[in-house]
Amino acid sequence: MKSKGLIKLALSALMLGLVFRVVDLSTLRQTVLAISPLLAIVVVGAFALTQAINGVKWWIILRAGGINVSLPAALRAVFVGMFANCFGLGTVGGDMLRGVVVSQGLPQKTEAIASVFADRALGLAILSFIGLFATAFIGGHHMEPMFVYTLSAVAGCVFIGWFVGPYLVLKLVPAGNRFRTKIEQLAAVFPKAPRTIALVCAISLGFHLLQIGLTWGIARGLGVHAPYASFLVSVPFINILSTLPLSWNGLGVREQAYIFFLSPEVLSKEQAVAVAALWLLANVASSLCGGLLAVWTGDIRFLRRRGAGAAEVGV
Repeated sequence: MKSKGLIKLALSALMLGLVFRVVDLSTLRQTVLAISPLLAIVVVGAFALTQAINGVKWWIILRAGGINVSLPAALRAVFVGMFANCFGLGTVGGDMLRGVVVSQGLPQKTEAIASVFADRALGLAILSFIGLFATAFIGGHHMEPMFVYTLSAVAGCVFIGWFVGPYLVLKLVPAGNRFRTKIEQLAAVFPKAPRTIALVCAISLGFHLLQIGLTWGIARGLGVHAPYASFLVSVPFINILSTLPLSWNGLGVREQAYIFFLSPEVLSKEQAVAVAALWLLANVASSLCGGLLAVWTGDIRFLRRRGAGAAEVGV
């Protein structure tokens, strides 16, 4: 395992150690054991469905960028990339693999890889928009006003940066610069037609709202009858933090984020960790399906060539 992977595992272990110091292990065990098998199955299935919806959005971006692949091929690449993300490559490596898999037999490998990062950037912008809108305009949640203002400022900066950032880079960074080249590649594959942009934004919005609703449903499955508004405000920031490539699959970071944002007003610390554990289970189960798919289709061979295409997009 590379040093980067070891650092991620070490950070996950450190963060989990901090989590276990603040929870009651006996209560946590009882909370986890109280999760019904039916709830776990529903959560795994719903999580996989949201990933398929996200795959449809990426497929539209691919087609808009002139990369003519079928929807099944795009969905296959999404789940194979999830497997790579979950089991050893990290978010960046798995995302590159997704682009490599979908561009098999096509001349647009660089564009396909760039489309994945364009998809990620769009998702981050929409998630930030949800957080900004919820904190600024939706009441009935548990957060203090000053904290709401801070979150609104953070989300607003990220959302505005998605529009202004690329423009500033192209204006200020000289031609030939590696970072400028990456921005140009992302811009080249992102949809230009207003209707297409509206469609991919709408799908991304639906995807994130479904994931937030799924988190709320998990809490209700644990017997917590908290307002949906509290999750609408909190979960966007939890998801942003847990998808950063800092730890293995967000492990440790996600649990700390759930405790920080939702405990004790909405969830107990033990319930927060149980929600995070069920979310991790759904992620891992969906990723394992991607691994089985990779073996069946032969895409598993790309796992040994995880650096493929990296130099082409400068990552």
